[in-house]
Amino acid sequence: MNNLYKHALKQEQVLRQDLAKFENGEDVSVGIQGQISVGLTSLKRTIDDYDGLAKREIILVKQEKALVNVCKLRDDYNELKSQFDRLKQREANKMAQNSRAELLERRHNTSTPEYPFQHGSSREQHALREHDFLNETDSKLDEFIAHGREVLYNMYDQNNTLKSAQRKMLDAANTLGLSRNVIQYIERRSTQDKWIFLGGVILTLFSMWAIQKMDPIKSRGRPPKAGSKGAFTKDIRLLMYGFGDEANPAADSINVMEELVTDYITEMCHKASDVAKDRKVTVDDFKFILRNDSKKLARVEELLHMEQEIKKARQNFDVKDIDE
Repeated sequence: MNNLYKHALKQEQVLRQDLAKFENGEDVSVGIQGQISVGLTSLKRTIDDYDGLAKREIILVKQEKALVNVCKLRDDYNELKSQFDRLKQREANKMAQNSRAELLERRHNTSTPEYPFQHGSSREQHALREHDFLNETDSKLDEFIAHGREVLYNMYDQNNTLKSAQRKMLDAANTLGLSRNVIQYIERRSTQDKWIFLGGVILTLFSMWAIQKMDPIKSRGRPPKAGSKGAFTKDIRLLMYGFGDEANPAADSINVMEELVTDYITEMCHKASDVAKDRKVTVDDFKFILRNDSKKLARVEELLHMEQEIKKARQNFDVKDIDE
């Protein structure tokens, strides 16, 4: 649209130069008049095209600016056309006055023969026909030149329009090609991401299954019941092996060691319970502290249950001693 506006300004400048020549009398021929007529016609067509593009403009600011330019160009066109009509009328009046003066001068200077229409009339008619033929030929040549100039301007405008259309088509093709490449890339990436996601899900499930199988607490099954014998056989075996015993000690040794450790831990829990009572700390506090460790919580519950059984056993022994 800017190129079309610049082209209109260039046409207006050329028209002003031709009108200045015609007004100053440098060139008053029919050819310059035809050239100015063709220039005005081409300028009007350019203004109409520019007006159509301005009305189809999407951006409001550019549209308003273009419409202002259209109004200015139309005012300039009307001014140039009025000036050309005035100069053309002046030149026509001038030519009419010259022709009238020439006829009057010829009438006063020419002697009338006895038979004036015998030979002179034929020569004058021949000269008049020749003059008319030359004028008509000159006019036709000027029309041909003007038509050729108009065709040239139209071809120039069409060339600019085709170049602009070609650029737009190339831009659209590049945009479509880029969009197509982006879409293909997104499709490929989506497929890859889908397979990566499925692989990650499978790997995560397998890892969770492996961790569950390898968990030492889960591998033992449910927490040992209170008072069950041999519940910590593996731990006792590892403890004995750590203190220098054999890798697989005898079952009796393990049972003896388990009883000793159980008594020791029971005694410690009993002392801790007594201290806790003095300090107003209850068994529920131990359970709350060990709530996140199921293994330790099970052991504490087992030891507390053992403490109760030991107390009952002592009471039974005391009752038997009294009876005896």
